[in-house]
Amino acid sequence: MSNRINNLKNIKENIHKVENYLVNNFGIIYDFQFDNDIFLLSGAIRDSIVDIAPRDLDIVMLSDDDSELKEFIDKYNLKHKRNSFGGYKIEFNNITVDFWATNDLFKTIEYNLDGLFYDIKDRKILPIGYLSGVEKKTLNKLNSDSEHPSNERQLERELKLKEFIKNI
Repeated sequence: MSNRINNLKNIKENIHKVENYLVNNFGIIYDFQFDNDIFLLSGAIRDSIVDIAPRDLDIVMLSDDDSELKEFIDKYNLKHKRNSFGGYKIEFNNITVDFWATNDLFKTIEYNLDGLFYDIKDRKILPIGYLSGVEKKTLNKLNSDSEHPSNERQLERELKLKEFIKNI
């Protein structure tokens, strides 16, 4: 595993890969003038930095309601359906984008390695718990009240994150 994701300096030096991926695959996110802050969540950030095409994009908007999300979907006539987070699963350019609104960014974190955010509007990285997990090579559950559903996919995520830790 690359050392490009094991500290904040390396992540910042490689953040252009995240930006390039977003511009090339979901560039409309930069075209729409969001009033609220929007964040790309950890998995796509880690994958992009180590030159792996993300399986999907998880994007959250800080807001009490999803009216601005609906406006975004309508403006670009995006194919969508409701997802398990109460947001929208959007299909665009052969990419699945889970996009939802929450008023608490911490609710999107289940494990310490989930705590890596890319602020799309301000184009900066926000690590919350991620760096200590990478440094200590540990996977810790931080938030049992996270918005992640409990199911097989959660187990799959946990195994993937444990594998990630072993390969740092």
